[in-house]
Amino acid sequence: MGKLGDAVKSDLGMNYGGGSDDNVIGGGGGIVIDSYSVHRLIVAGVTIASKFFSDVFYTNSRYAKVGGLPQSELNQLGLQFLLLNDFRLVIPLEELQRYADQLLLYPYNSVPSAAQLPEDDLGVR
Repeated sequence: MGKLGDAVKSDLGMNYGGGSDDNVIGGGGGIVIDSYSVHRLIVAGVTIASKFFSDVFYTNSRYAKVGGLPQSELNQLGLQFLLLNDFRLVIPLEELQRYADQLLLYPYNSVPSAAQLPEDDLGVR
């Protein structure tokens, strides 16, 4: 997987046992992905994807307005998004399938089973 994919995968909790820099894209000084900034990644991704897949698209100022971002920030995020993906915007089918499988398994791996829960004073889990 690419740099961006690894960072997003780890932020979604799919990279179990990761280090403390799991939510930073591009190492030190990269983009931090958290619940407050994930929408920026989505807006940048949608902007790039719409331009990639269609000859008719809105301007960055329109995407920025809809996404609630300053246009200059969206321009910078779009460039970072492309650089982190090495300008490769086509996802191989095998990689897409791995992401789909991980997303399907995520609820089962993120919620502890009854056997993993500690017993209370009455022996109830």
